[in-house]
Amino acid sequence: MGSQRTIIKPEMIRWARSRTGLTVQDFAKKMRVSESRIIEWESGITPITMGKAQQLANLSLIPLGSLFLSKVPNRDIHLPDFRTINNSPIRKPSLELEATVLEMQEKQTWLREYLIDNDTPELTWIKSISTQTPVSLAVRKIQNTLSISTDEINSCLTWDDYFALLVRKIEDAGVTVIRNGVVGNNSHRPLDIDEFRGFVLVDTVAPLIFINGKDNKNPQMFTLIHELVHLFMGESGLIGPTNNMSNTIERYCNKVAAEFLVPEIKLRSSWNNLLLEQYDTRSIIKKLSKEFKVSSCVIILKCQDACLISSSLASELLEEEEYNFKVQKKNKVSGGDFYANLKFRVGQSFARIVISELYNQNITYGDAFRLLRVKDMQGVKMLSEKVGLPIL
Repeated sequence: MGSQRTIIKPEMIRWARSRTGLTVQDFAKKMRVSESRIIEWESGITPITMGKAQQLANLSLIPLGSLFLSKVPNRDIHLPDFRTINNSPIRKPSLELEATVLEMQEKQTWLREYLIDNDTPELTWIKSISTQTPVSLAVRKIQNTLSISTDEINSCLTWDDYFALLVRKIEDAGVTVIRNGVVGNNSHRPLDIDEFRGFVLVDTVAPLIFINGKDNKNPQMFTLIHELVHLFMGESGLIGPTNNMSNTIERYCNKVAAEFLVPEIKLRSSWNNLLLEQYDTRSIIKKLSKEFKVSSCVIILKCQDACLISSSLASELLEEEEYNFKVQKKNKVSGGDFYANLKFRVGQSFARIVISELYNQNITYGDAFRLLRVKDMQGVKMLSEKVGLPIL
């Protein structure tokens, strides 16, 4: 396999090397070839081998499939939304973020073509709301689209139960949901939670939500619904320091997501009951966070909007939560079952489609392995089990 020649255009090799910031000399050392060989690859005199192409992809932090594109992709990442810790704008994305976006775009492109080939209709609920839509109406639209009932929500005893329910409902509505805390499967390339919490790729056929798995559990719930609101709006919403429209969209998405997860009527009822039991404010926040299965930050902001606490107290509590978040982030332990994590890294609905296409011989082994991020059929079988498909 390592000696197999590939059809990769010279400009793609030059682009990949430029991402590393290495000179030809240093790049040659990293690739363990001569400088003249690098020059031959970049001029088109000698085709790069598959083994070296994979090494190049790893070194430049891009999906291998991106090297086979006909032209260099646009490096200006324009996403419908980046959620950061403090909603500050991202001026220059890291290589890790770029690599993640490229991989998600590759998955979305493949899935879109598959769905169109199978006569899948466009999703009519995308672009069905705007900032002019009353928050309560927007929440009802989302609830109706997801076909999610109060009984189903109440049956969830833990955060994991509720998150799994929401992901399943969102995927049933036609959205690919992917959660990962590293670039691909590379644990040495973690995603920076201080850079972004999530993003969404809007498409009326194959929309995709990405959640930074490095985030703590509770904030991931809010990110999921926040990004879903962006899909309902069909708006880009990239935050900029002077972009008032983007800020308006972000505030609106936050309000809708907060009302979806923490309905004000229910919040007030629970708040009053806890007050009667003589709990102090901080204890009430913690109990409400557990009850609604969202972060304390969401509860604090929702309580502030409902005038249950003052703005000054809300600011004080949020500062405490930010400190706690940094401590939890520092102590967070990664690991676990590889294939259990992989189903989230690939996306469960996406994985089922690719695996089914592979079993039906409608996709090559190489393409399937790349899209699923596995090395062989044993990996496919392990992943099949995790996403609930029969192992053939």
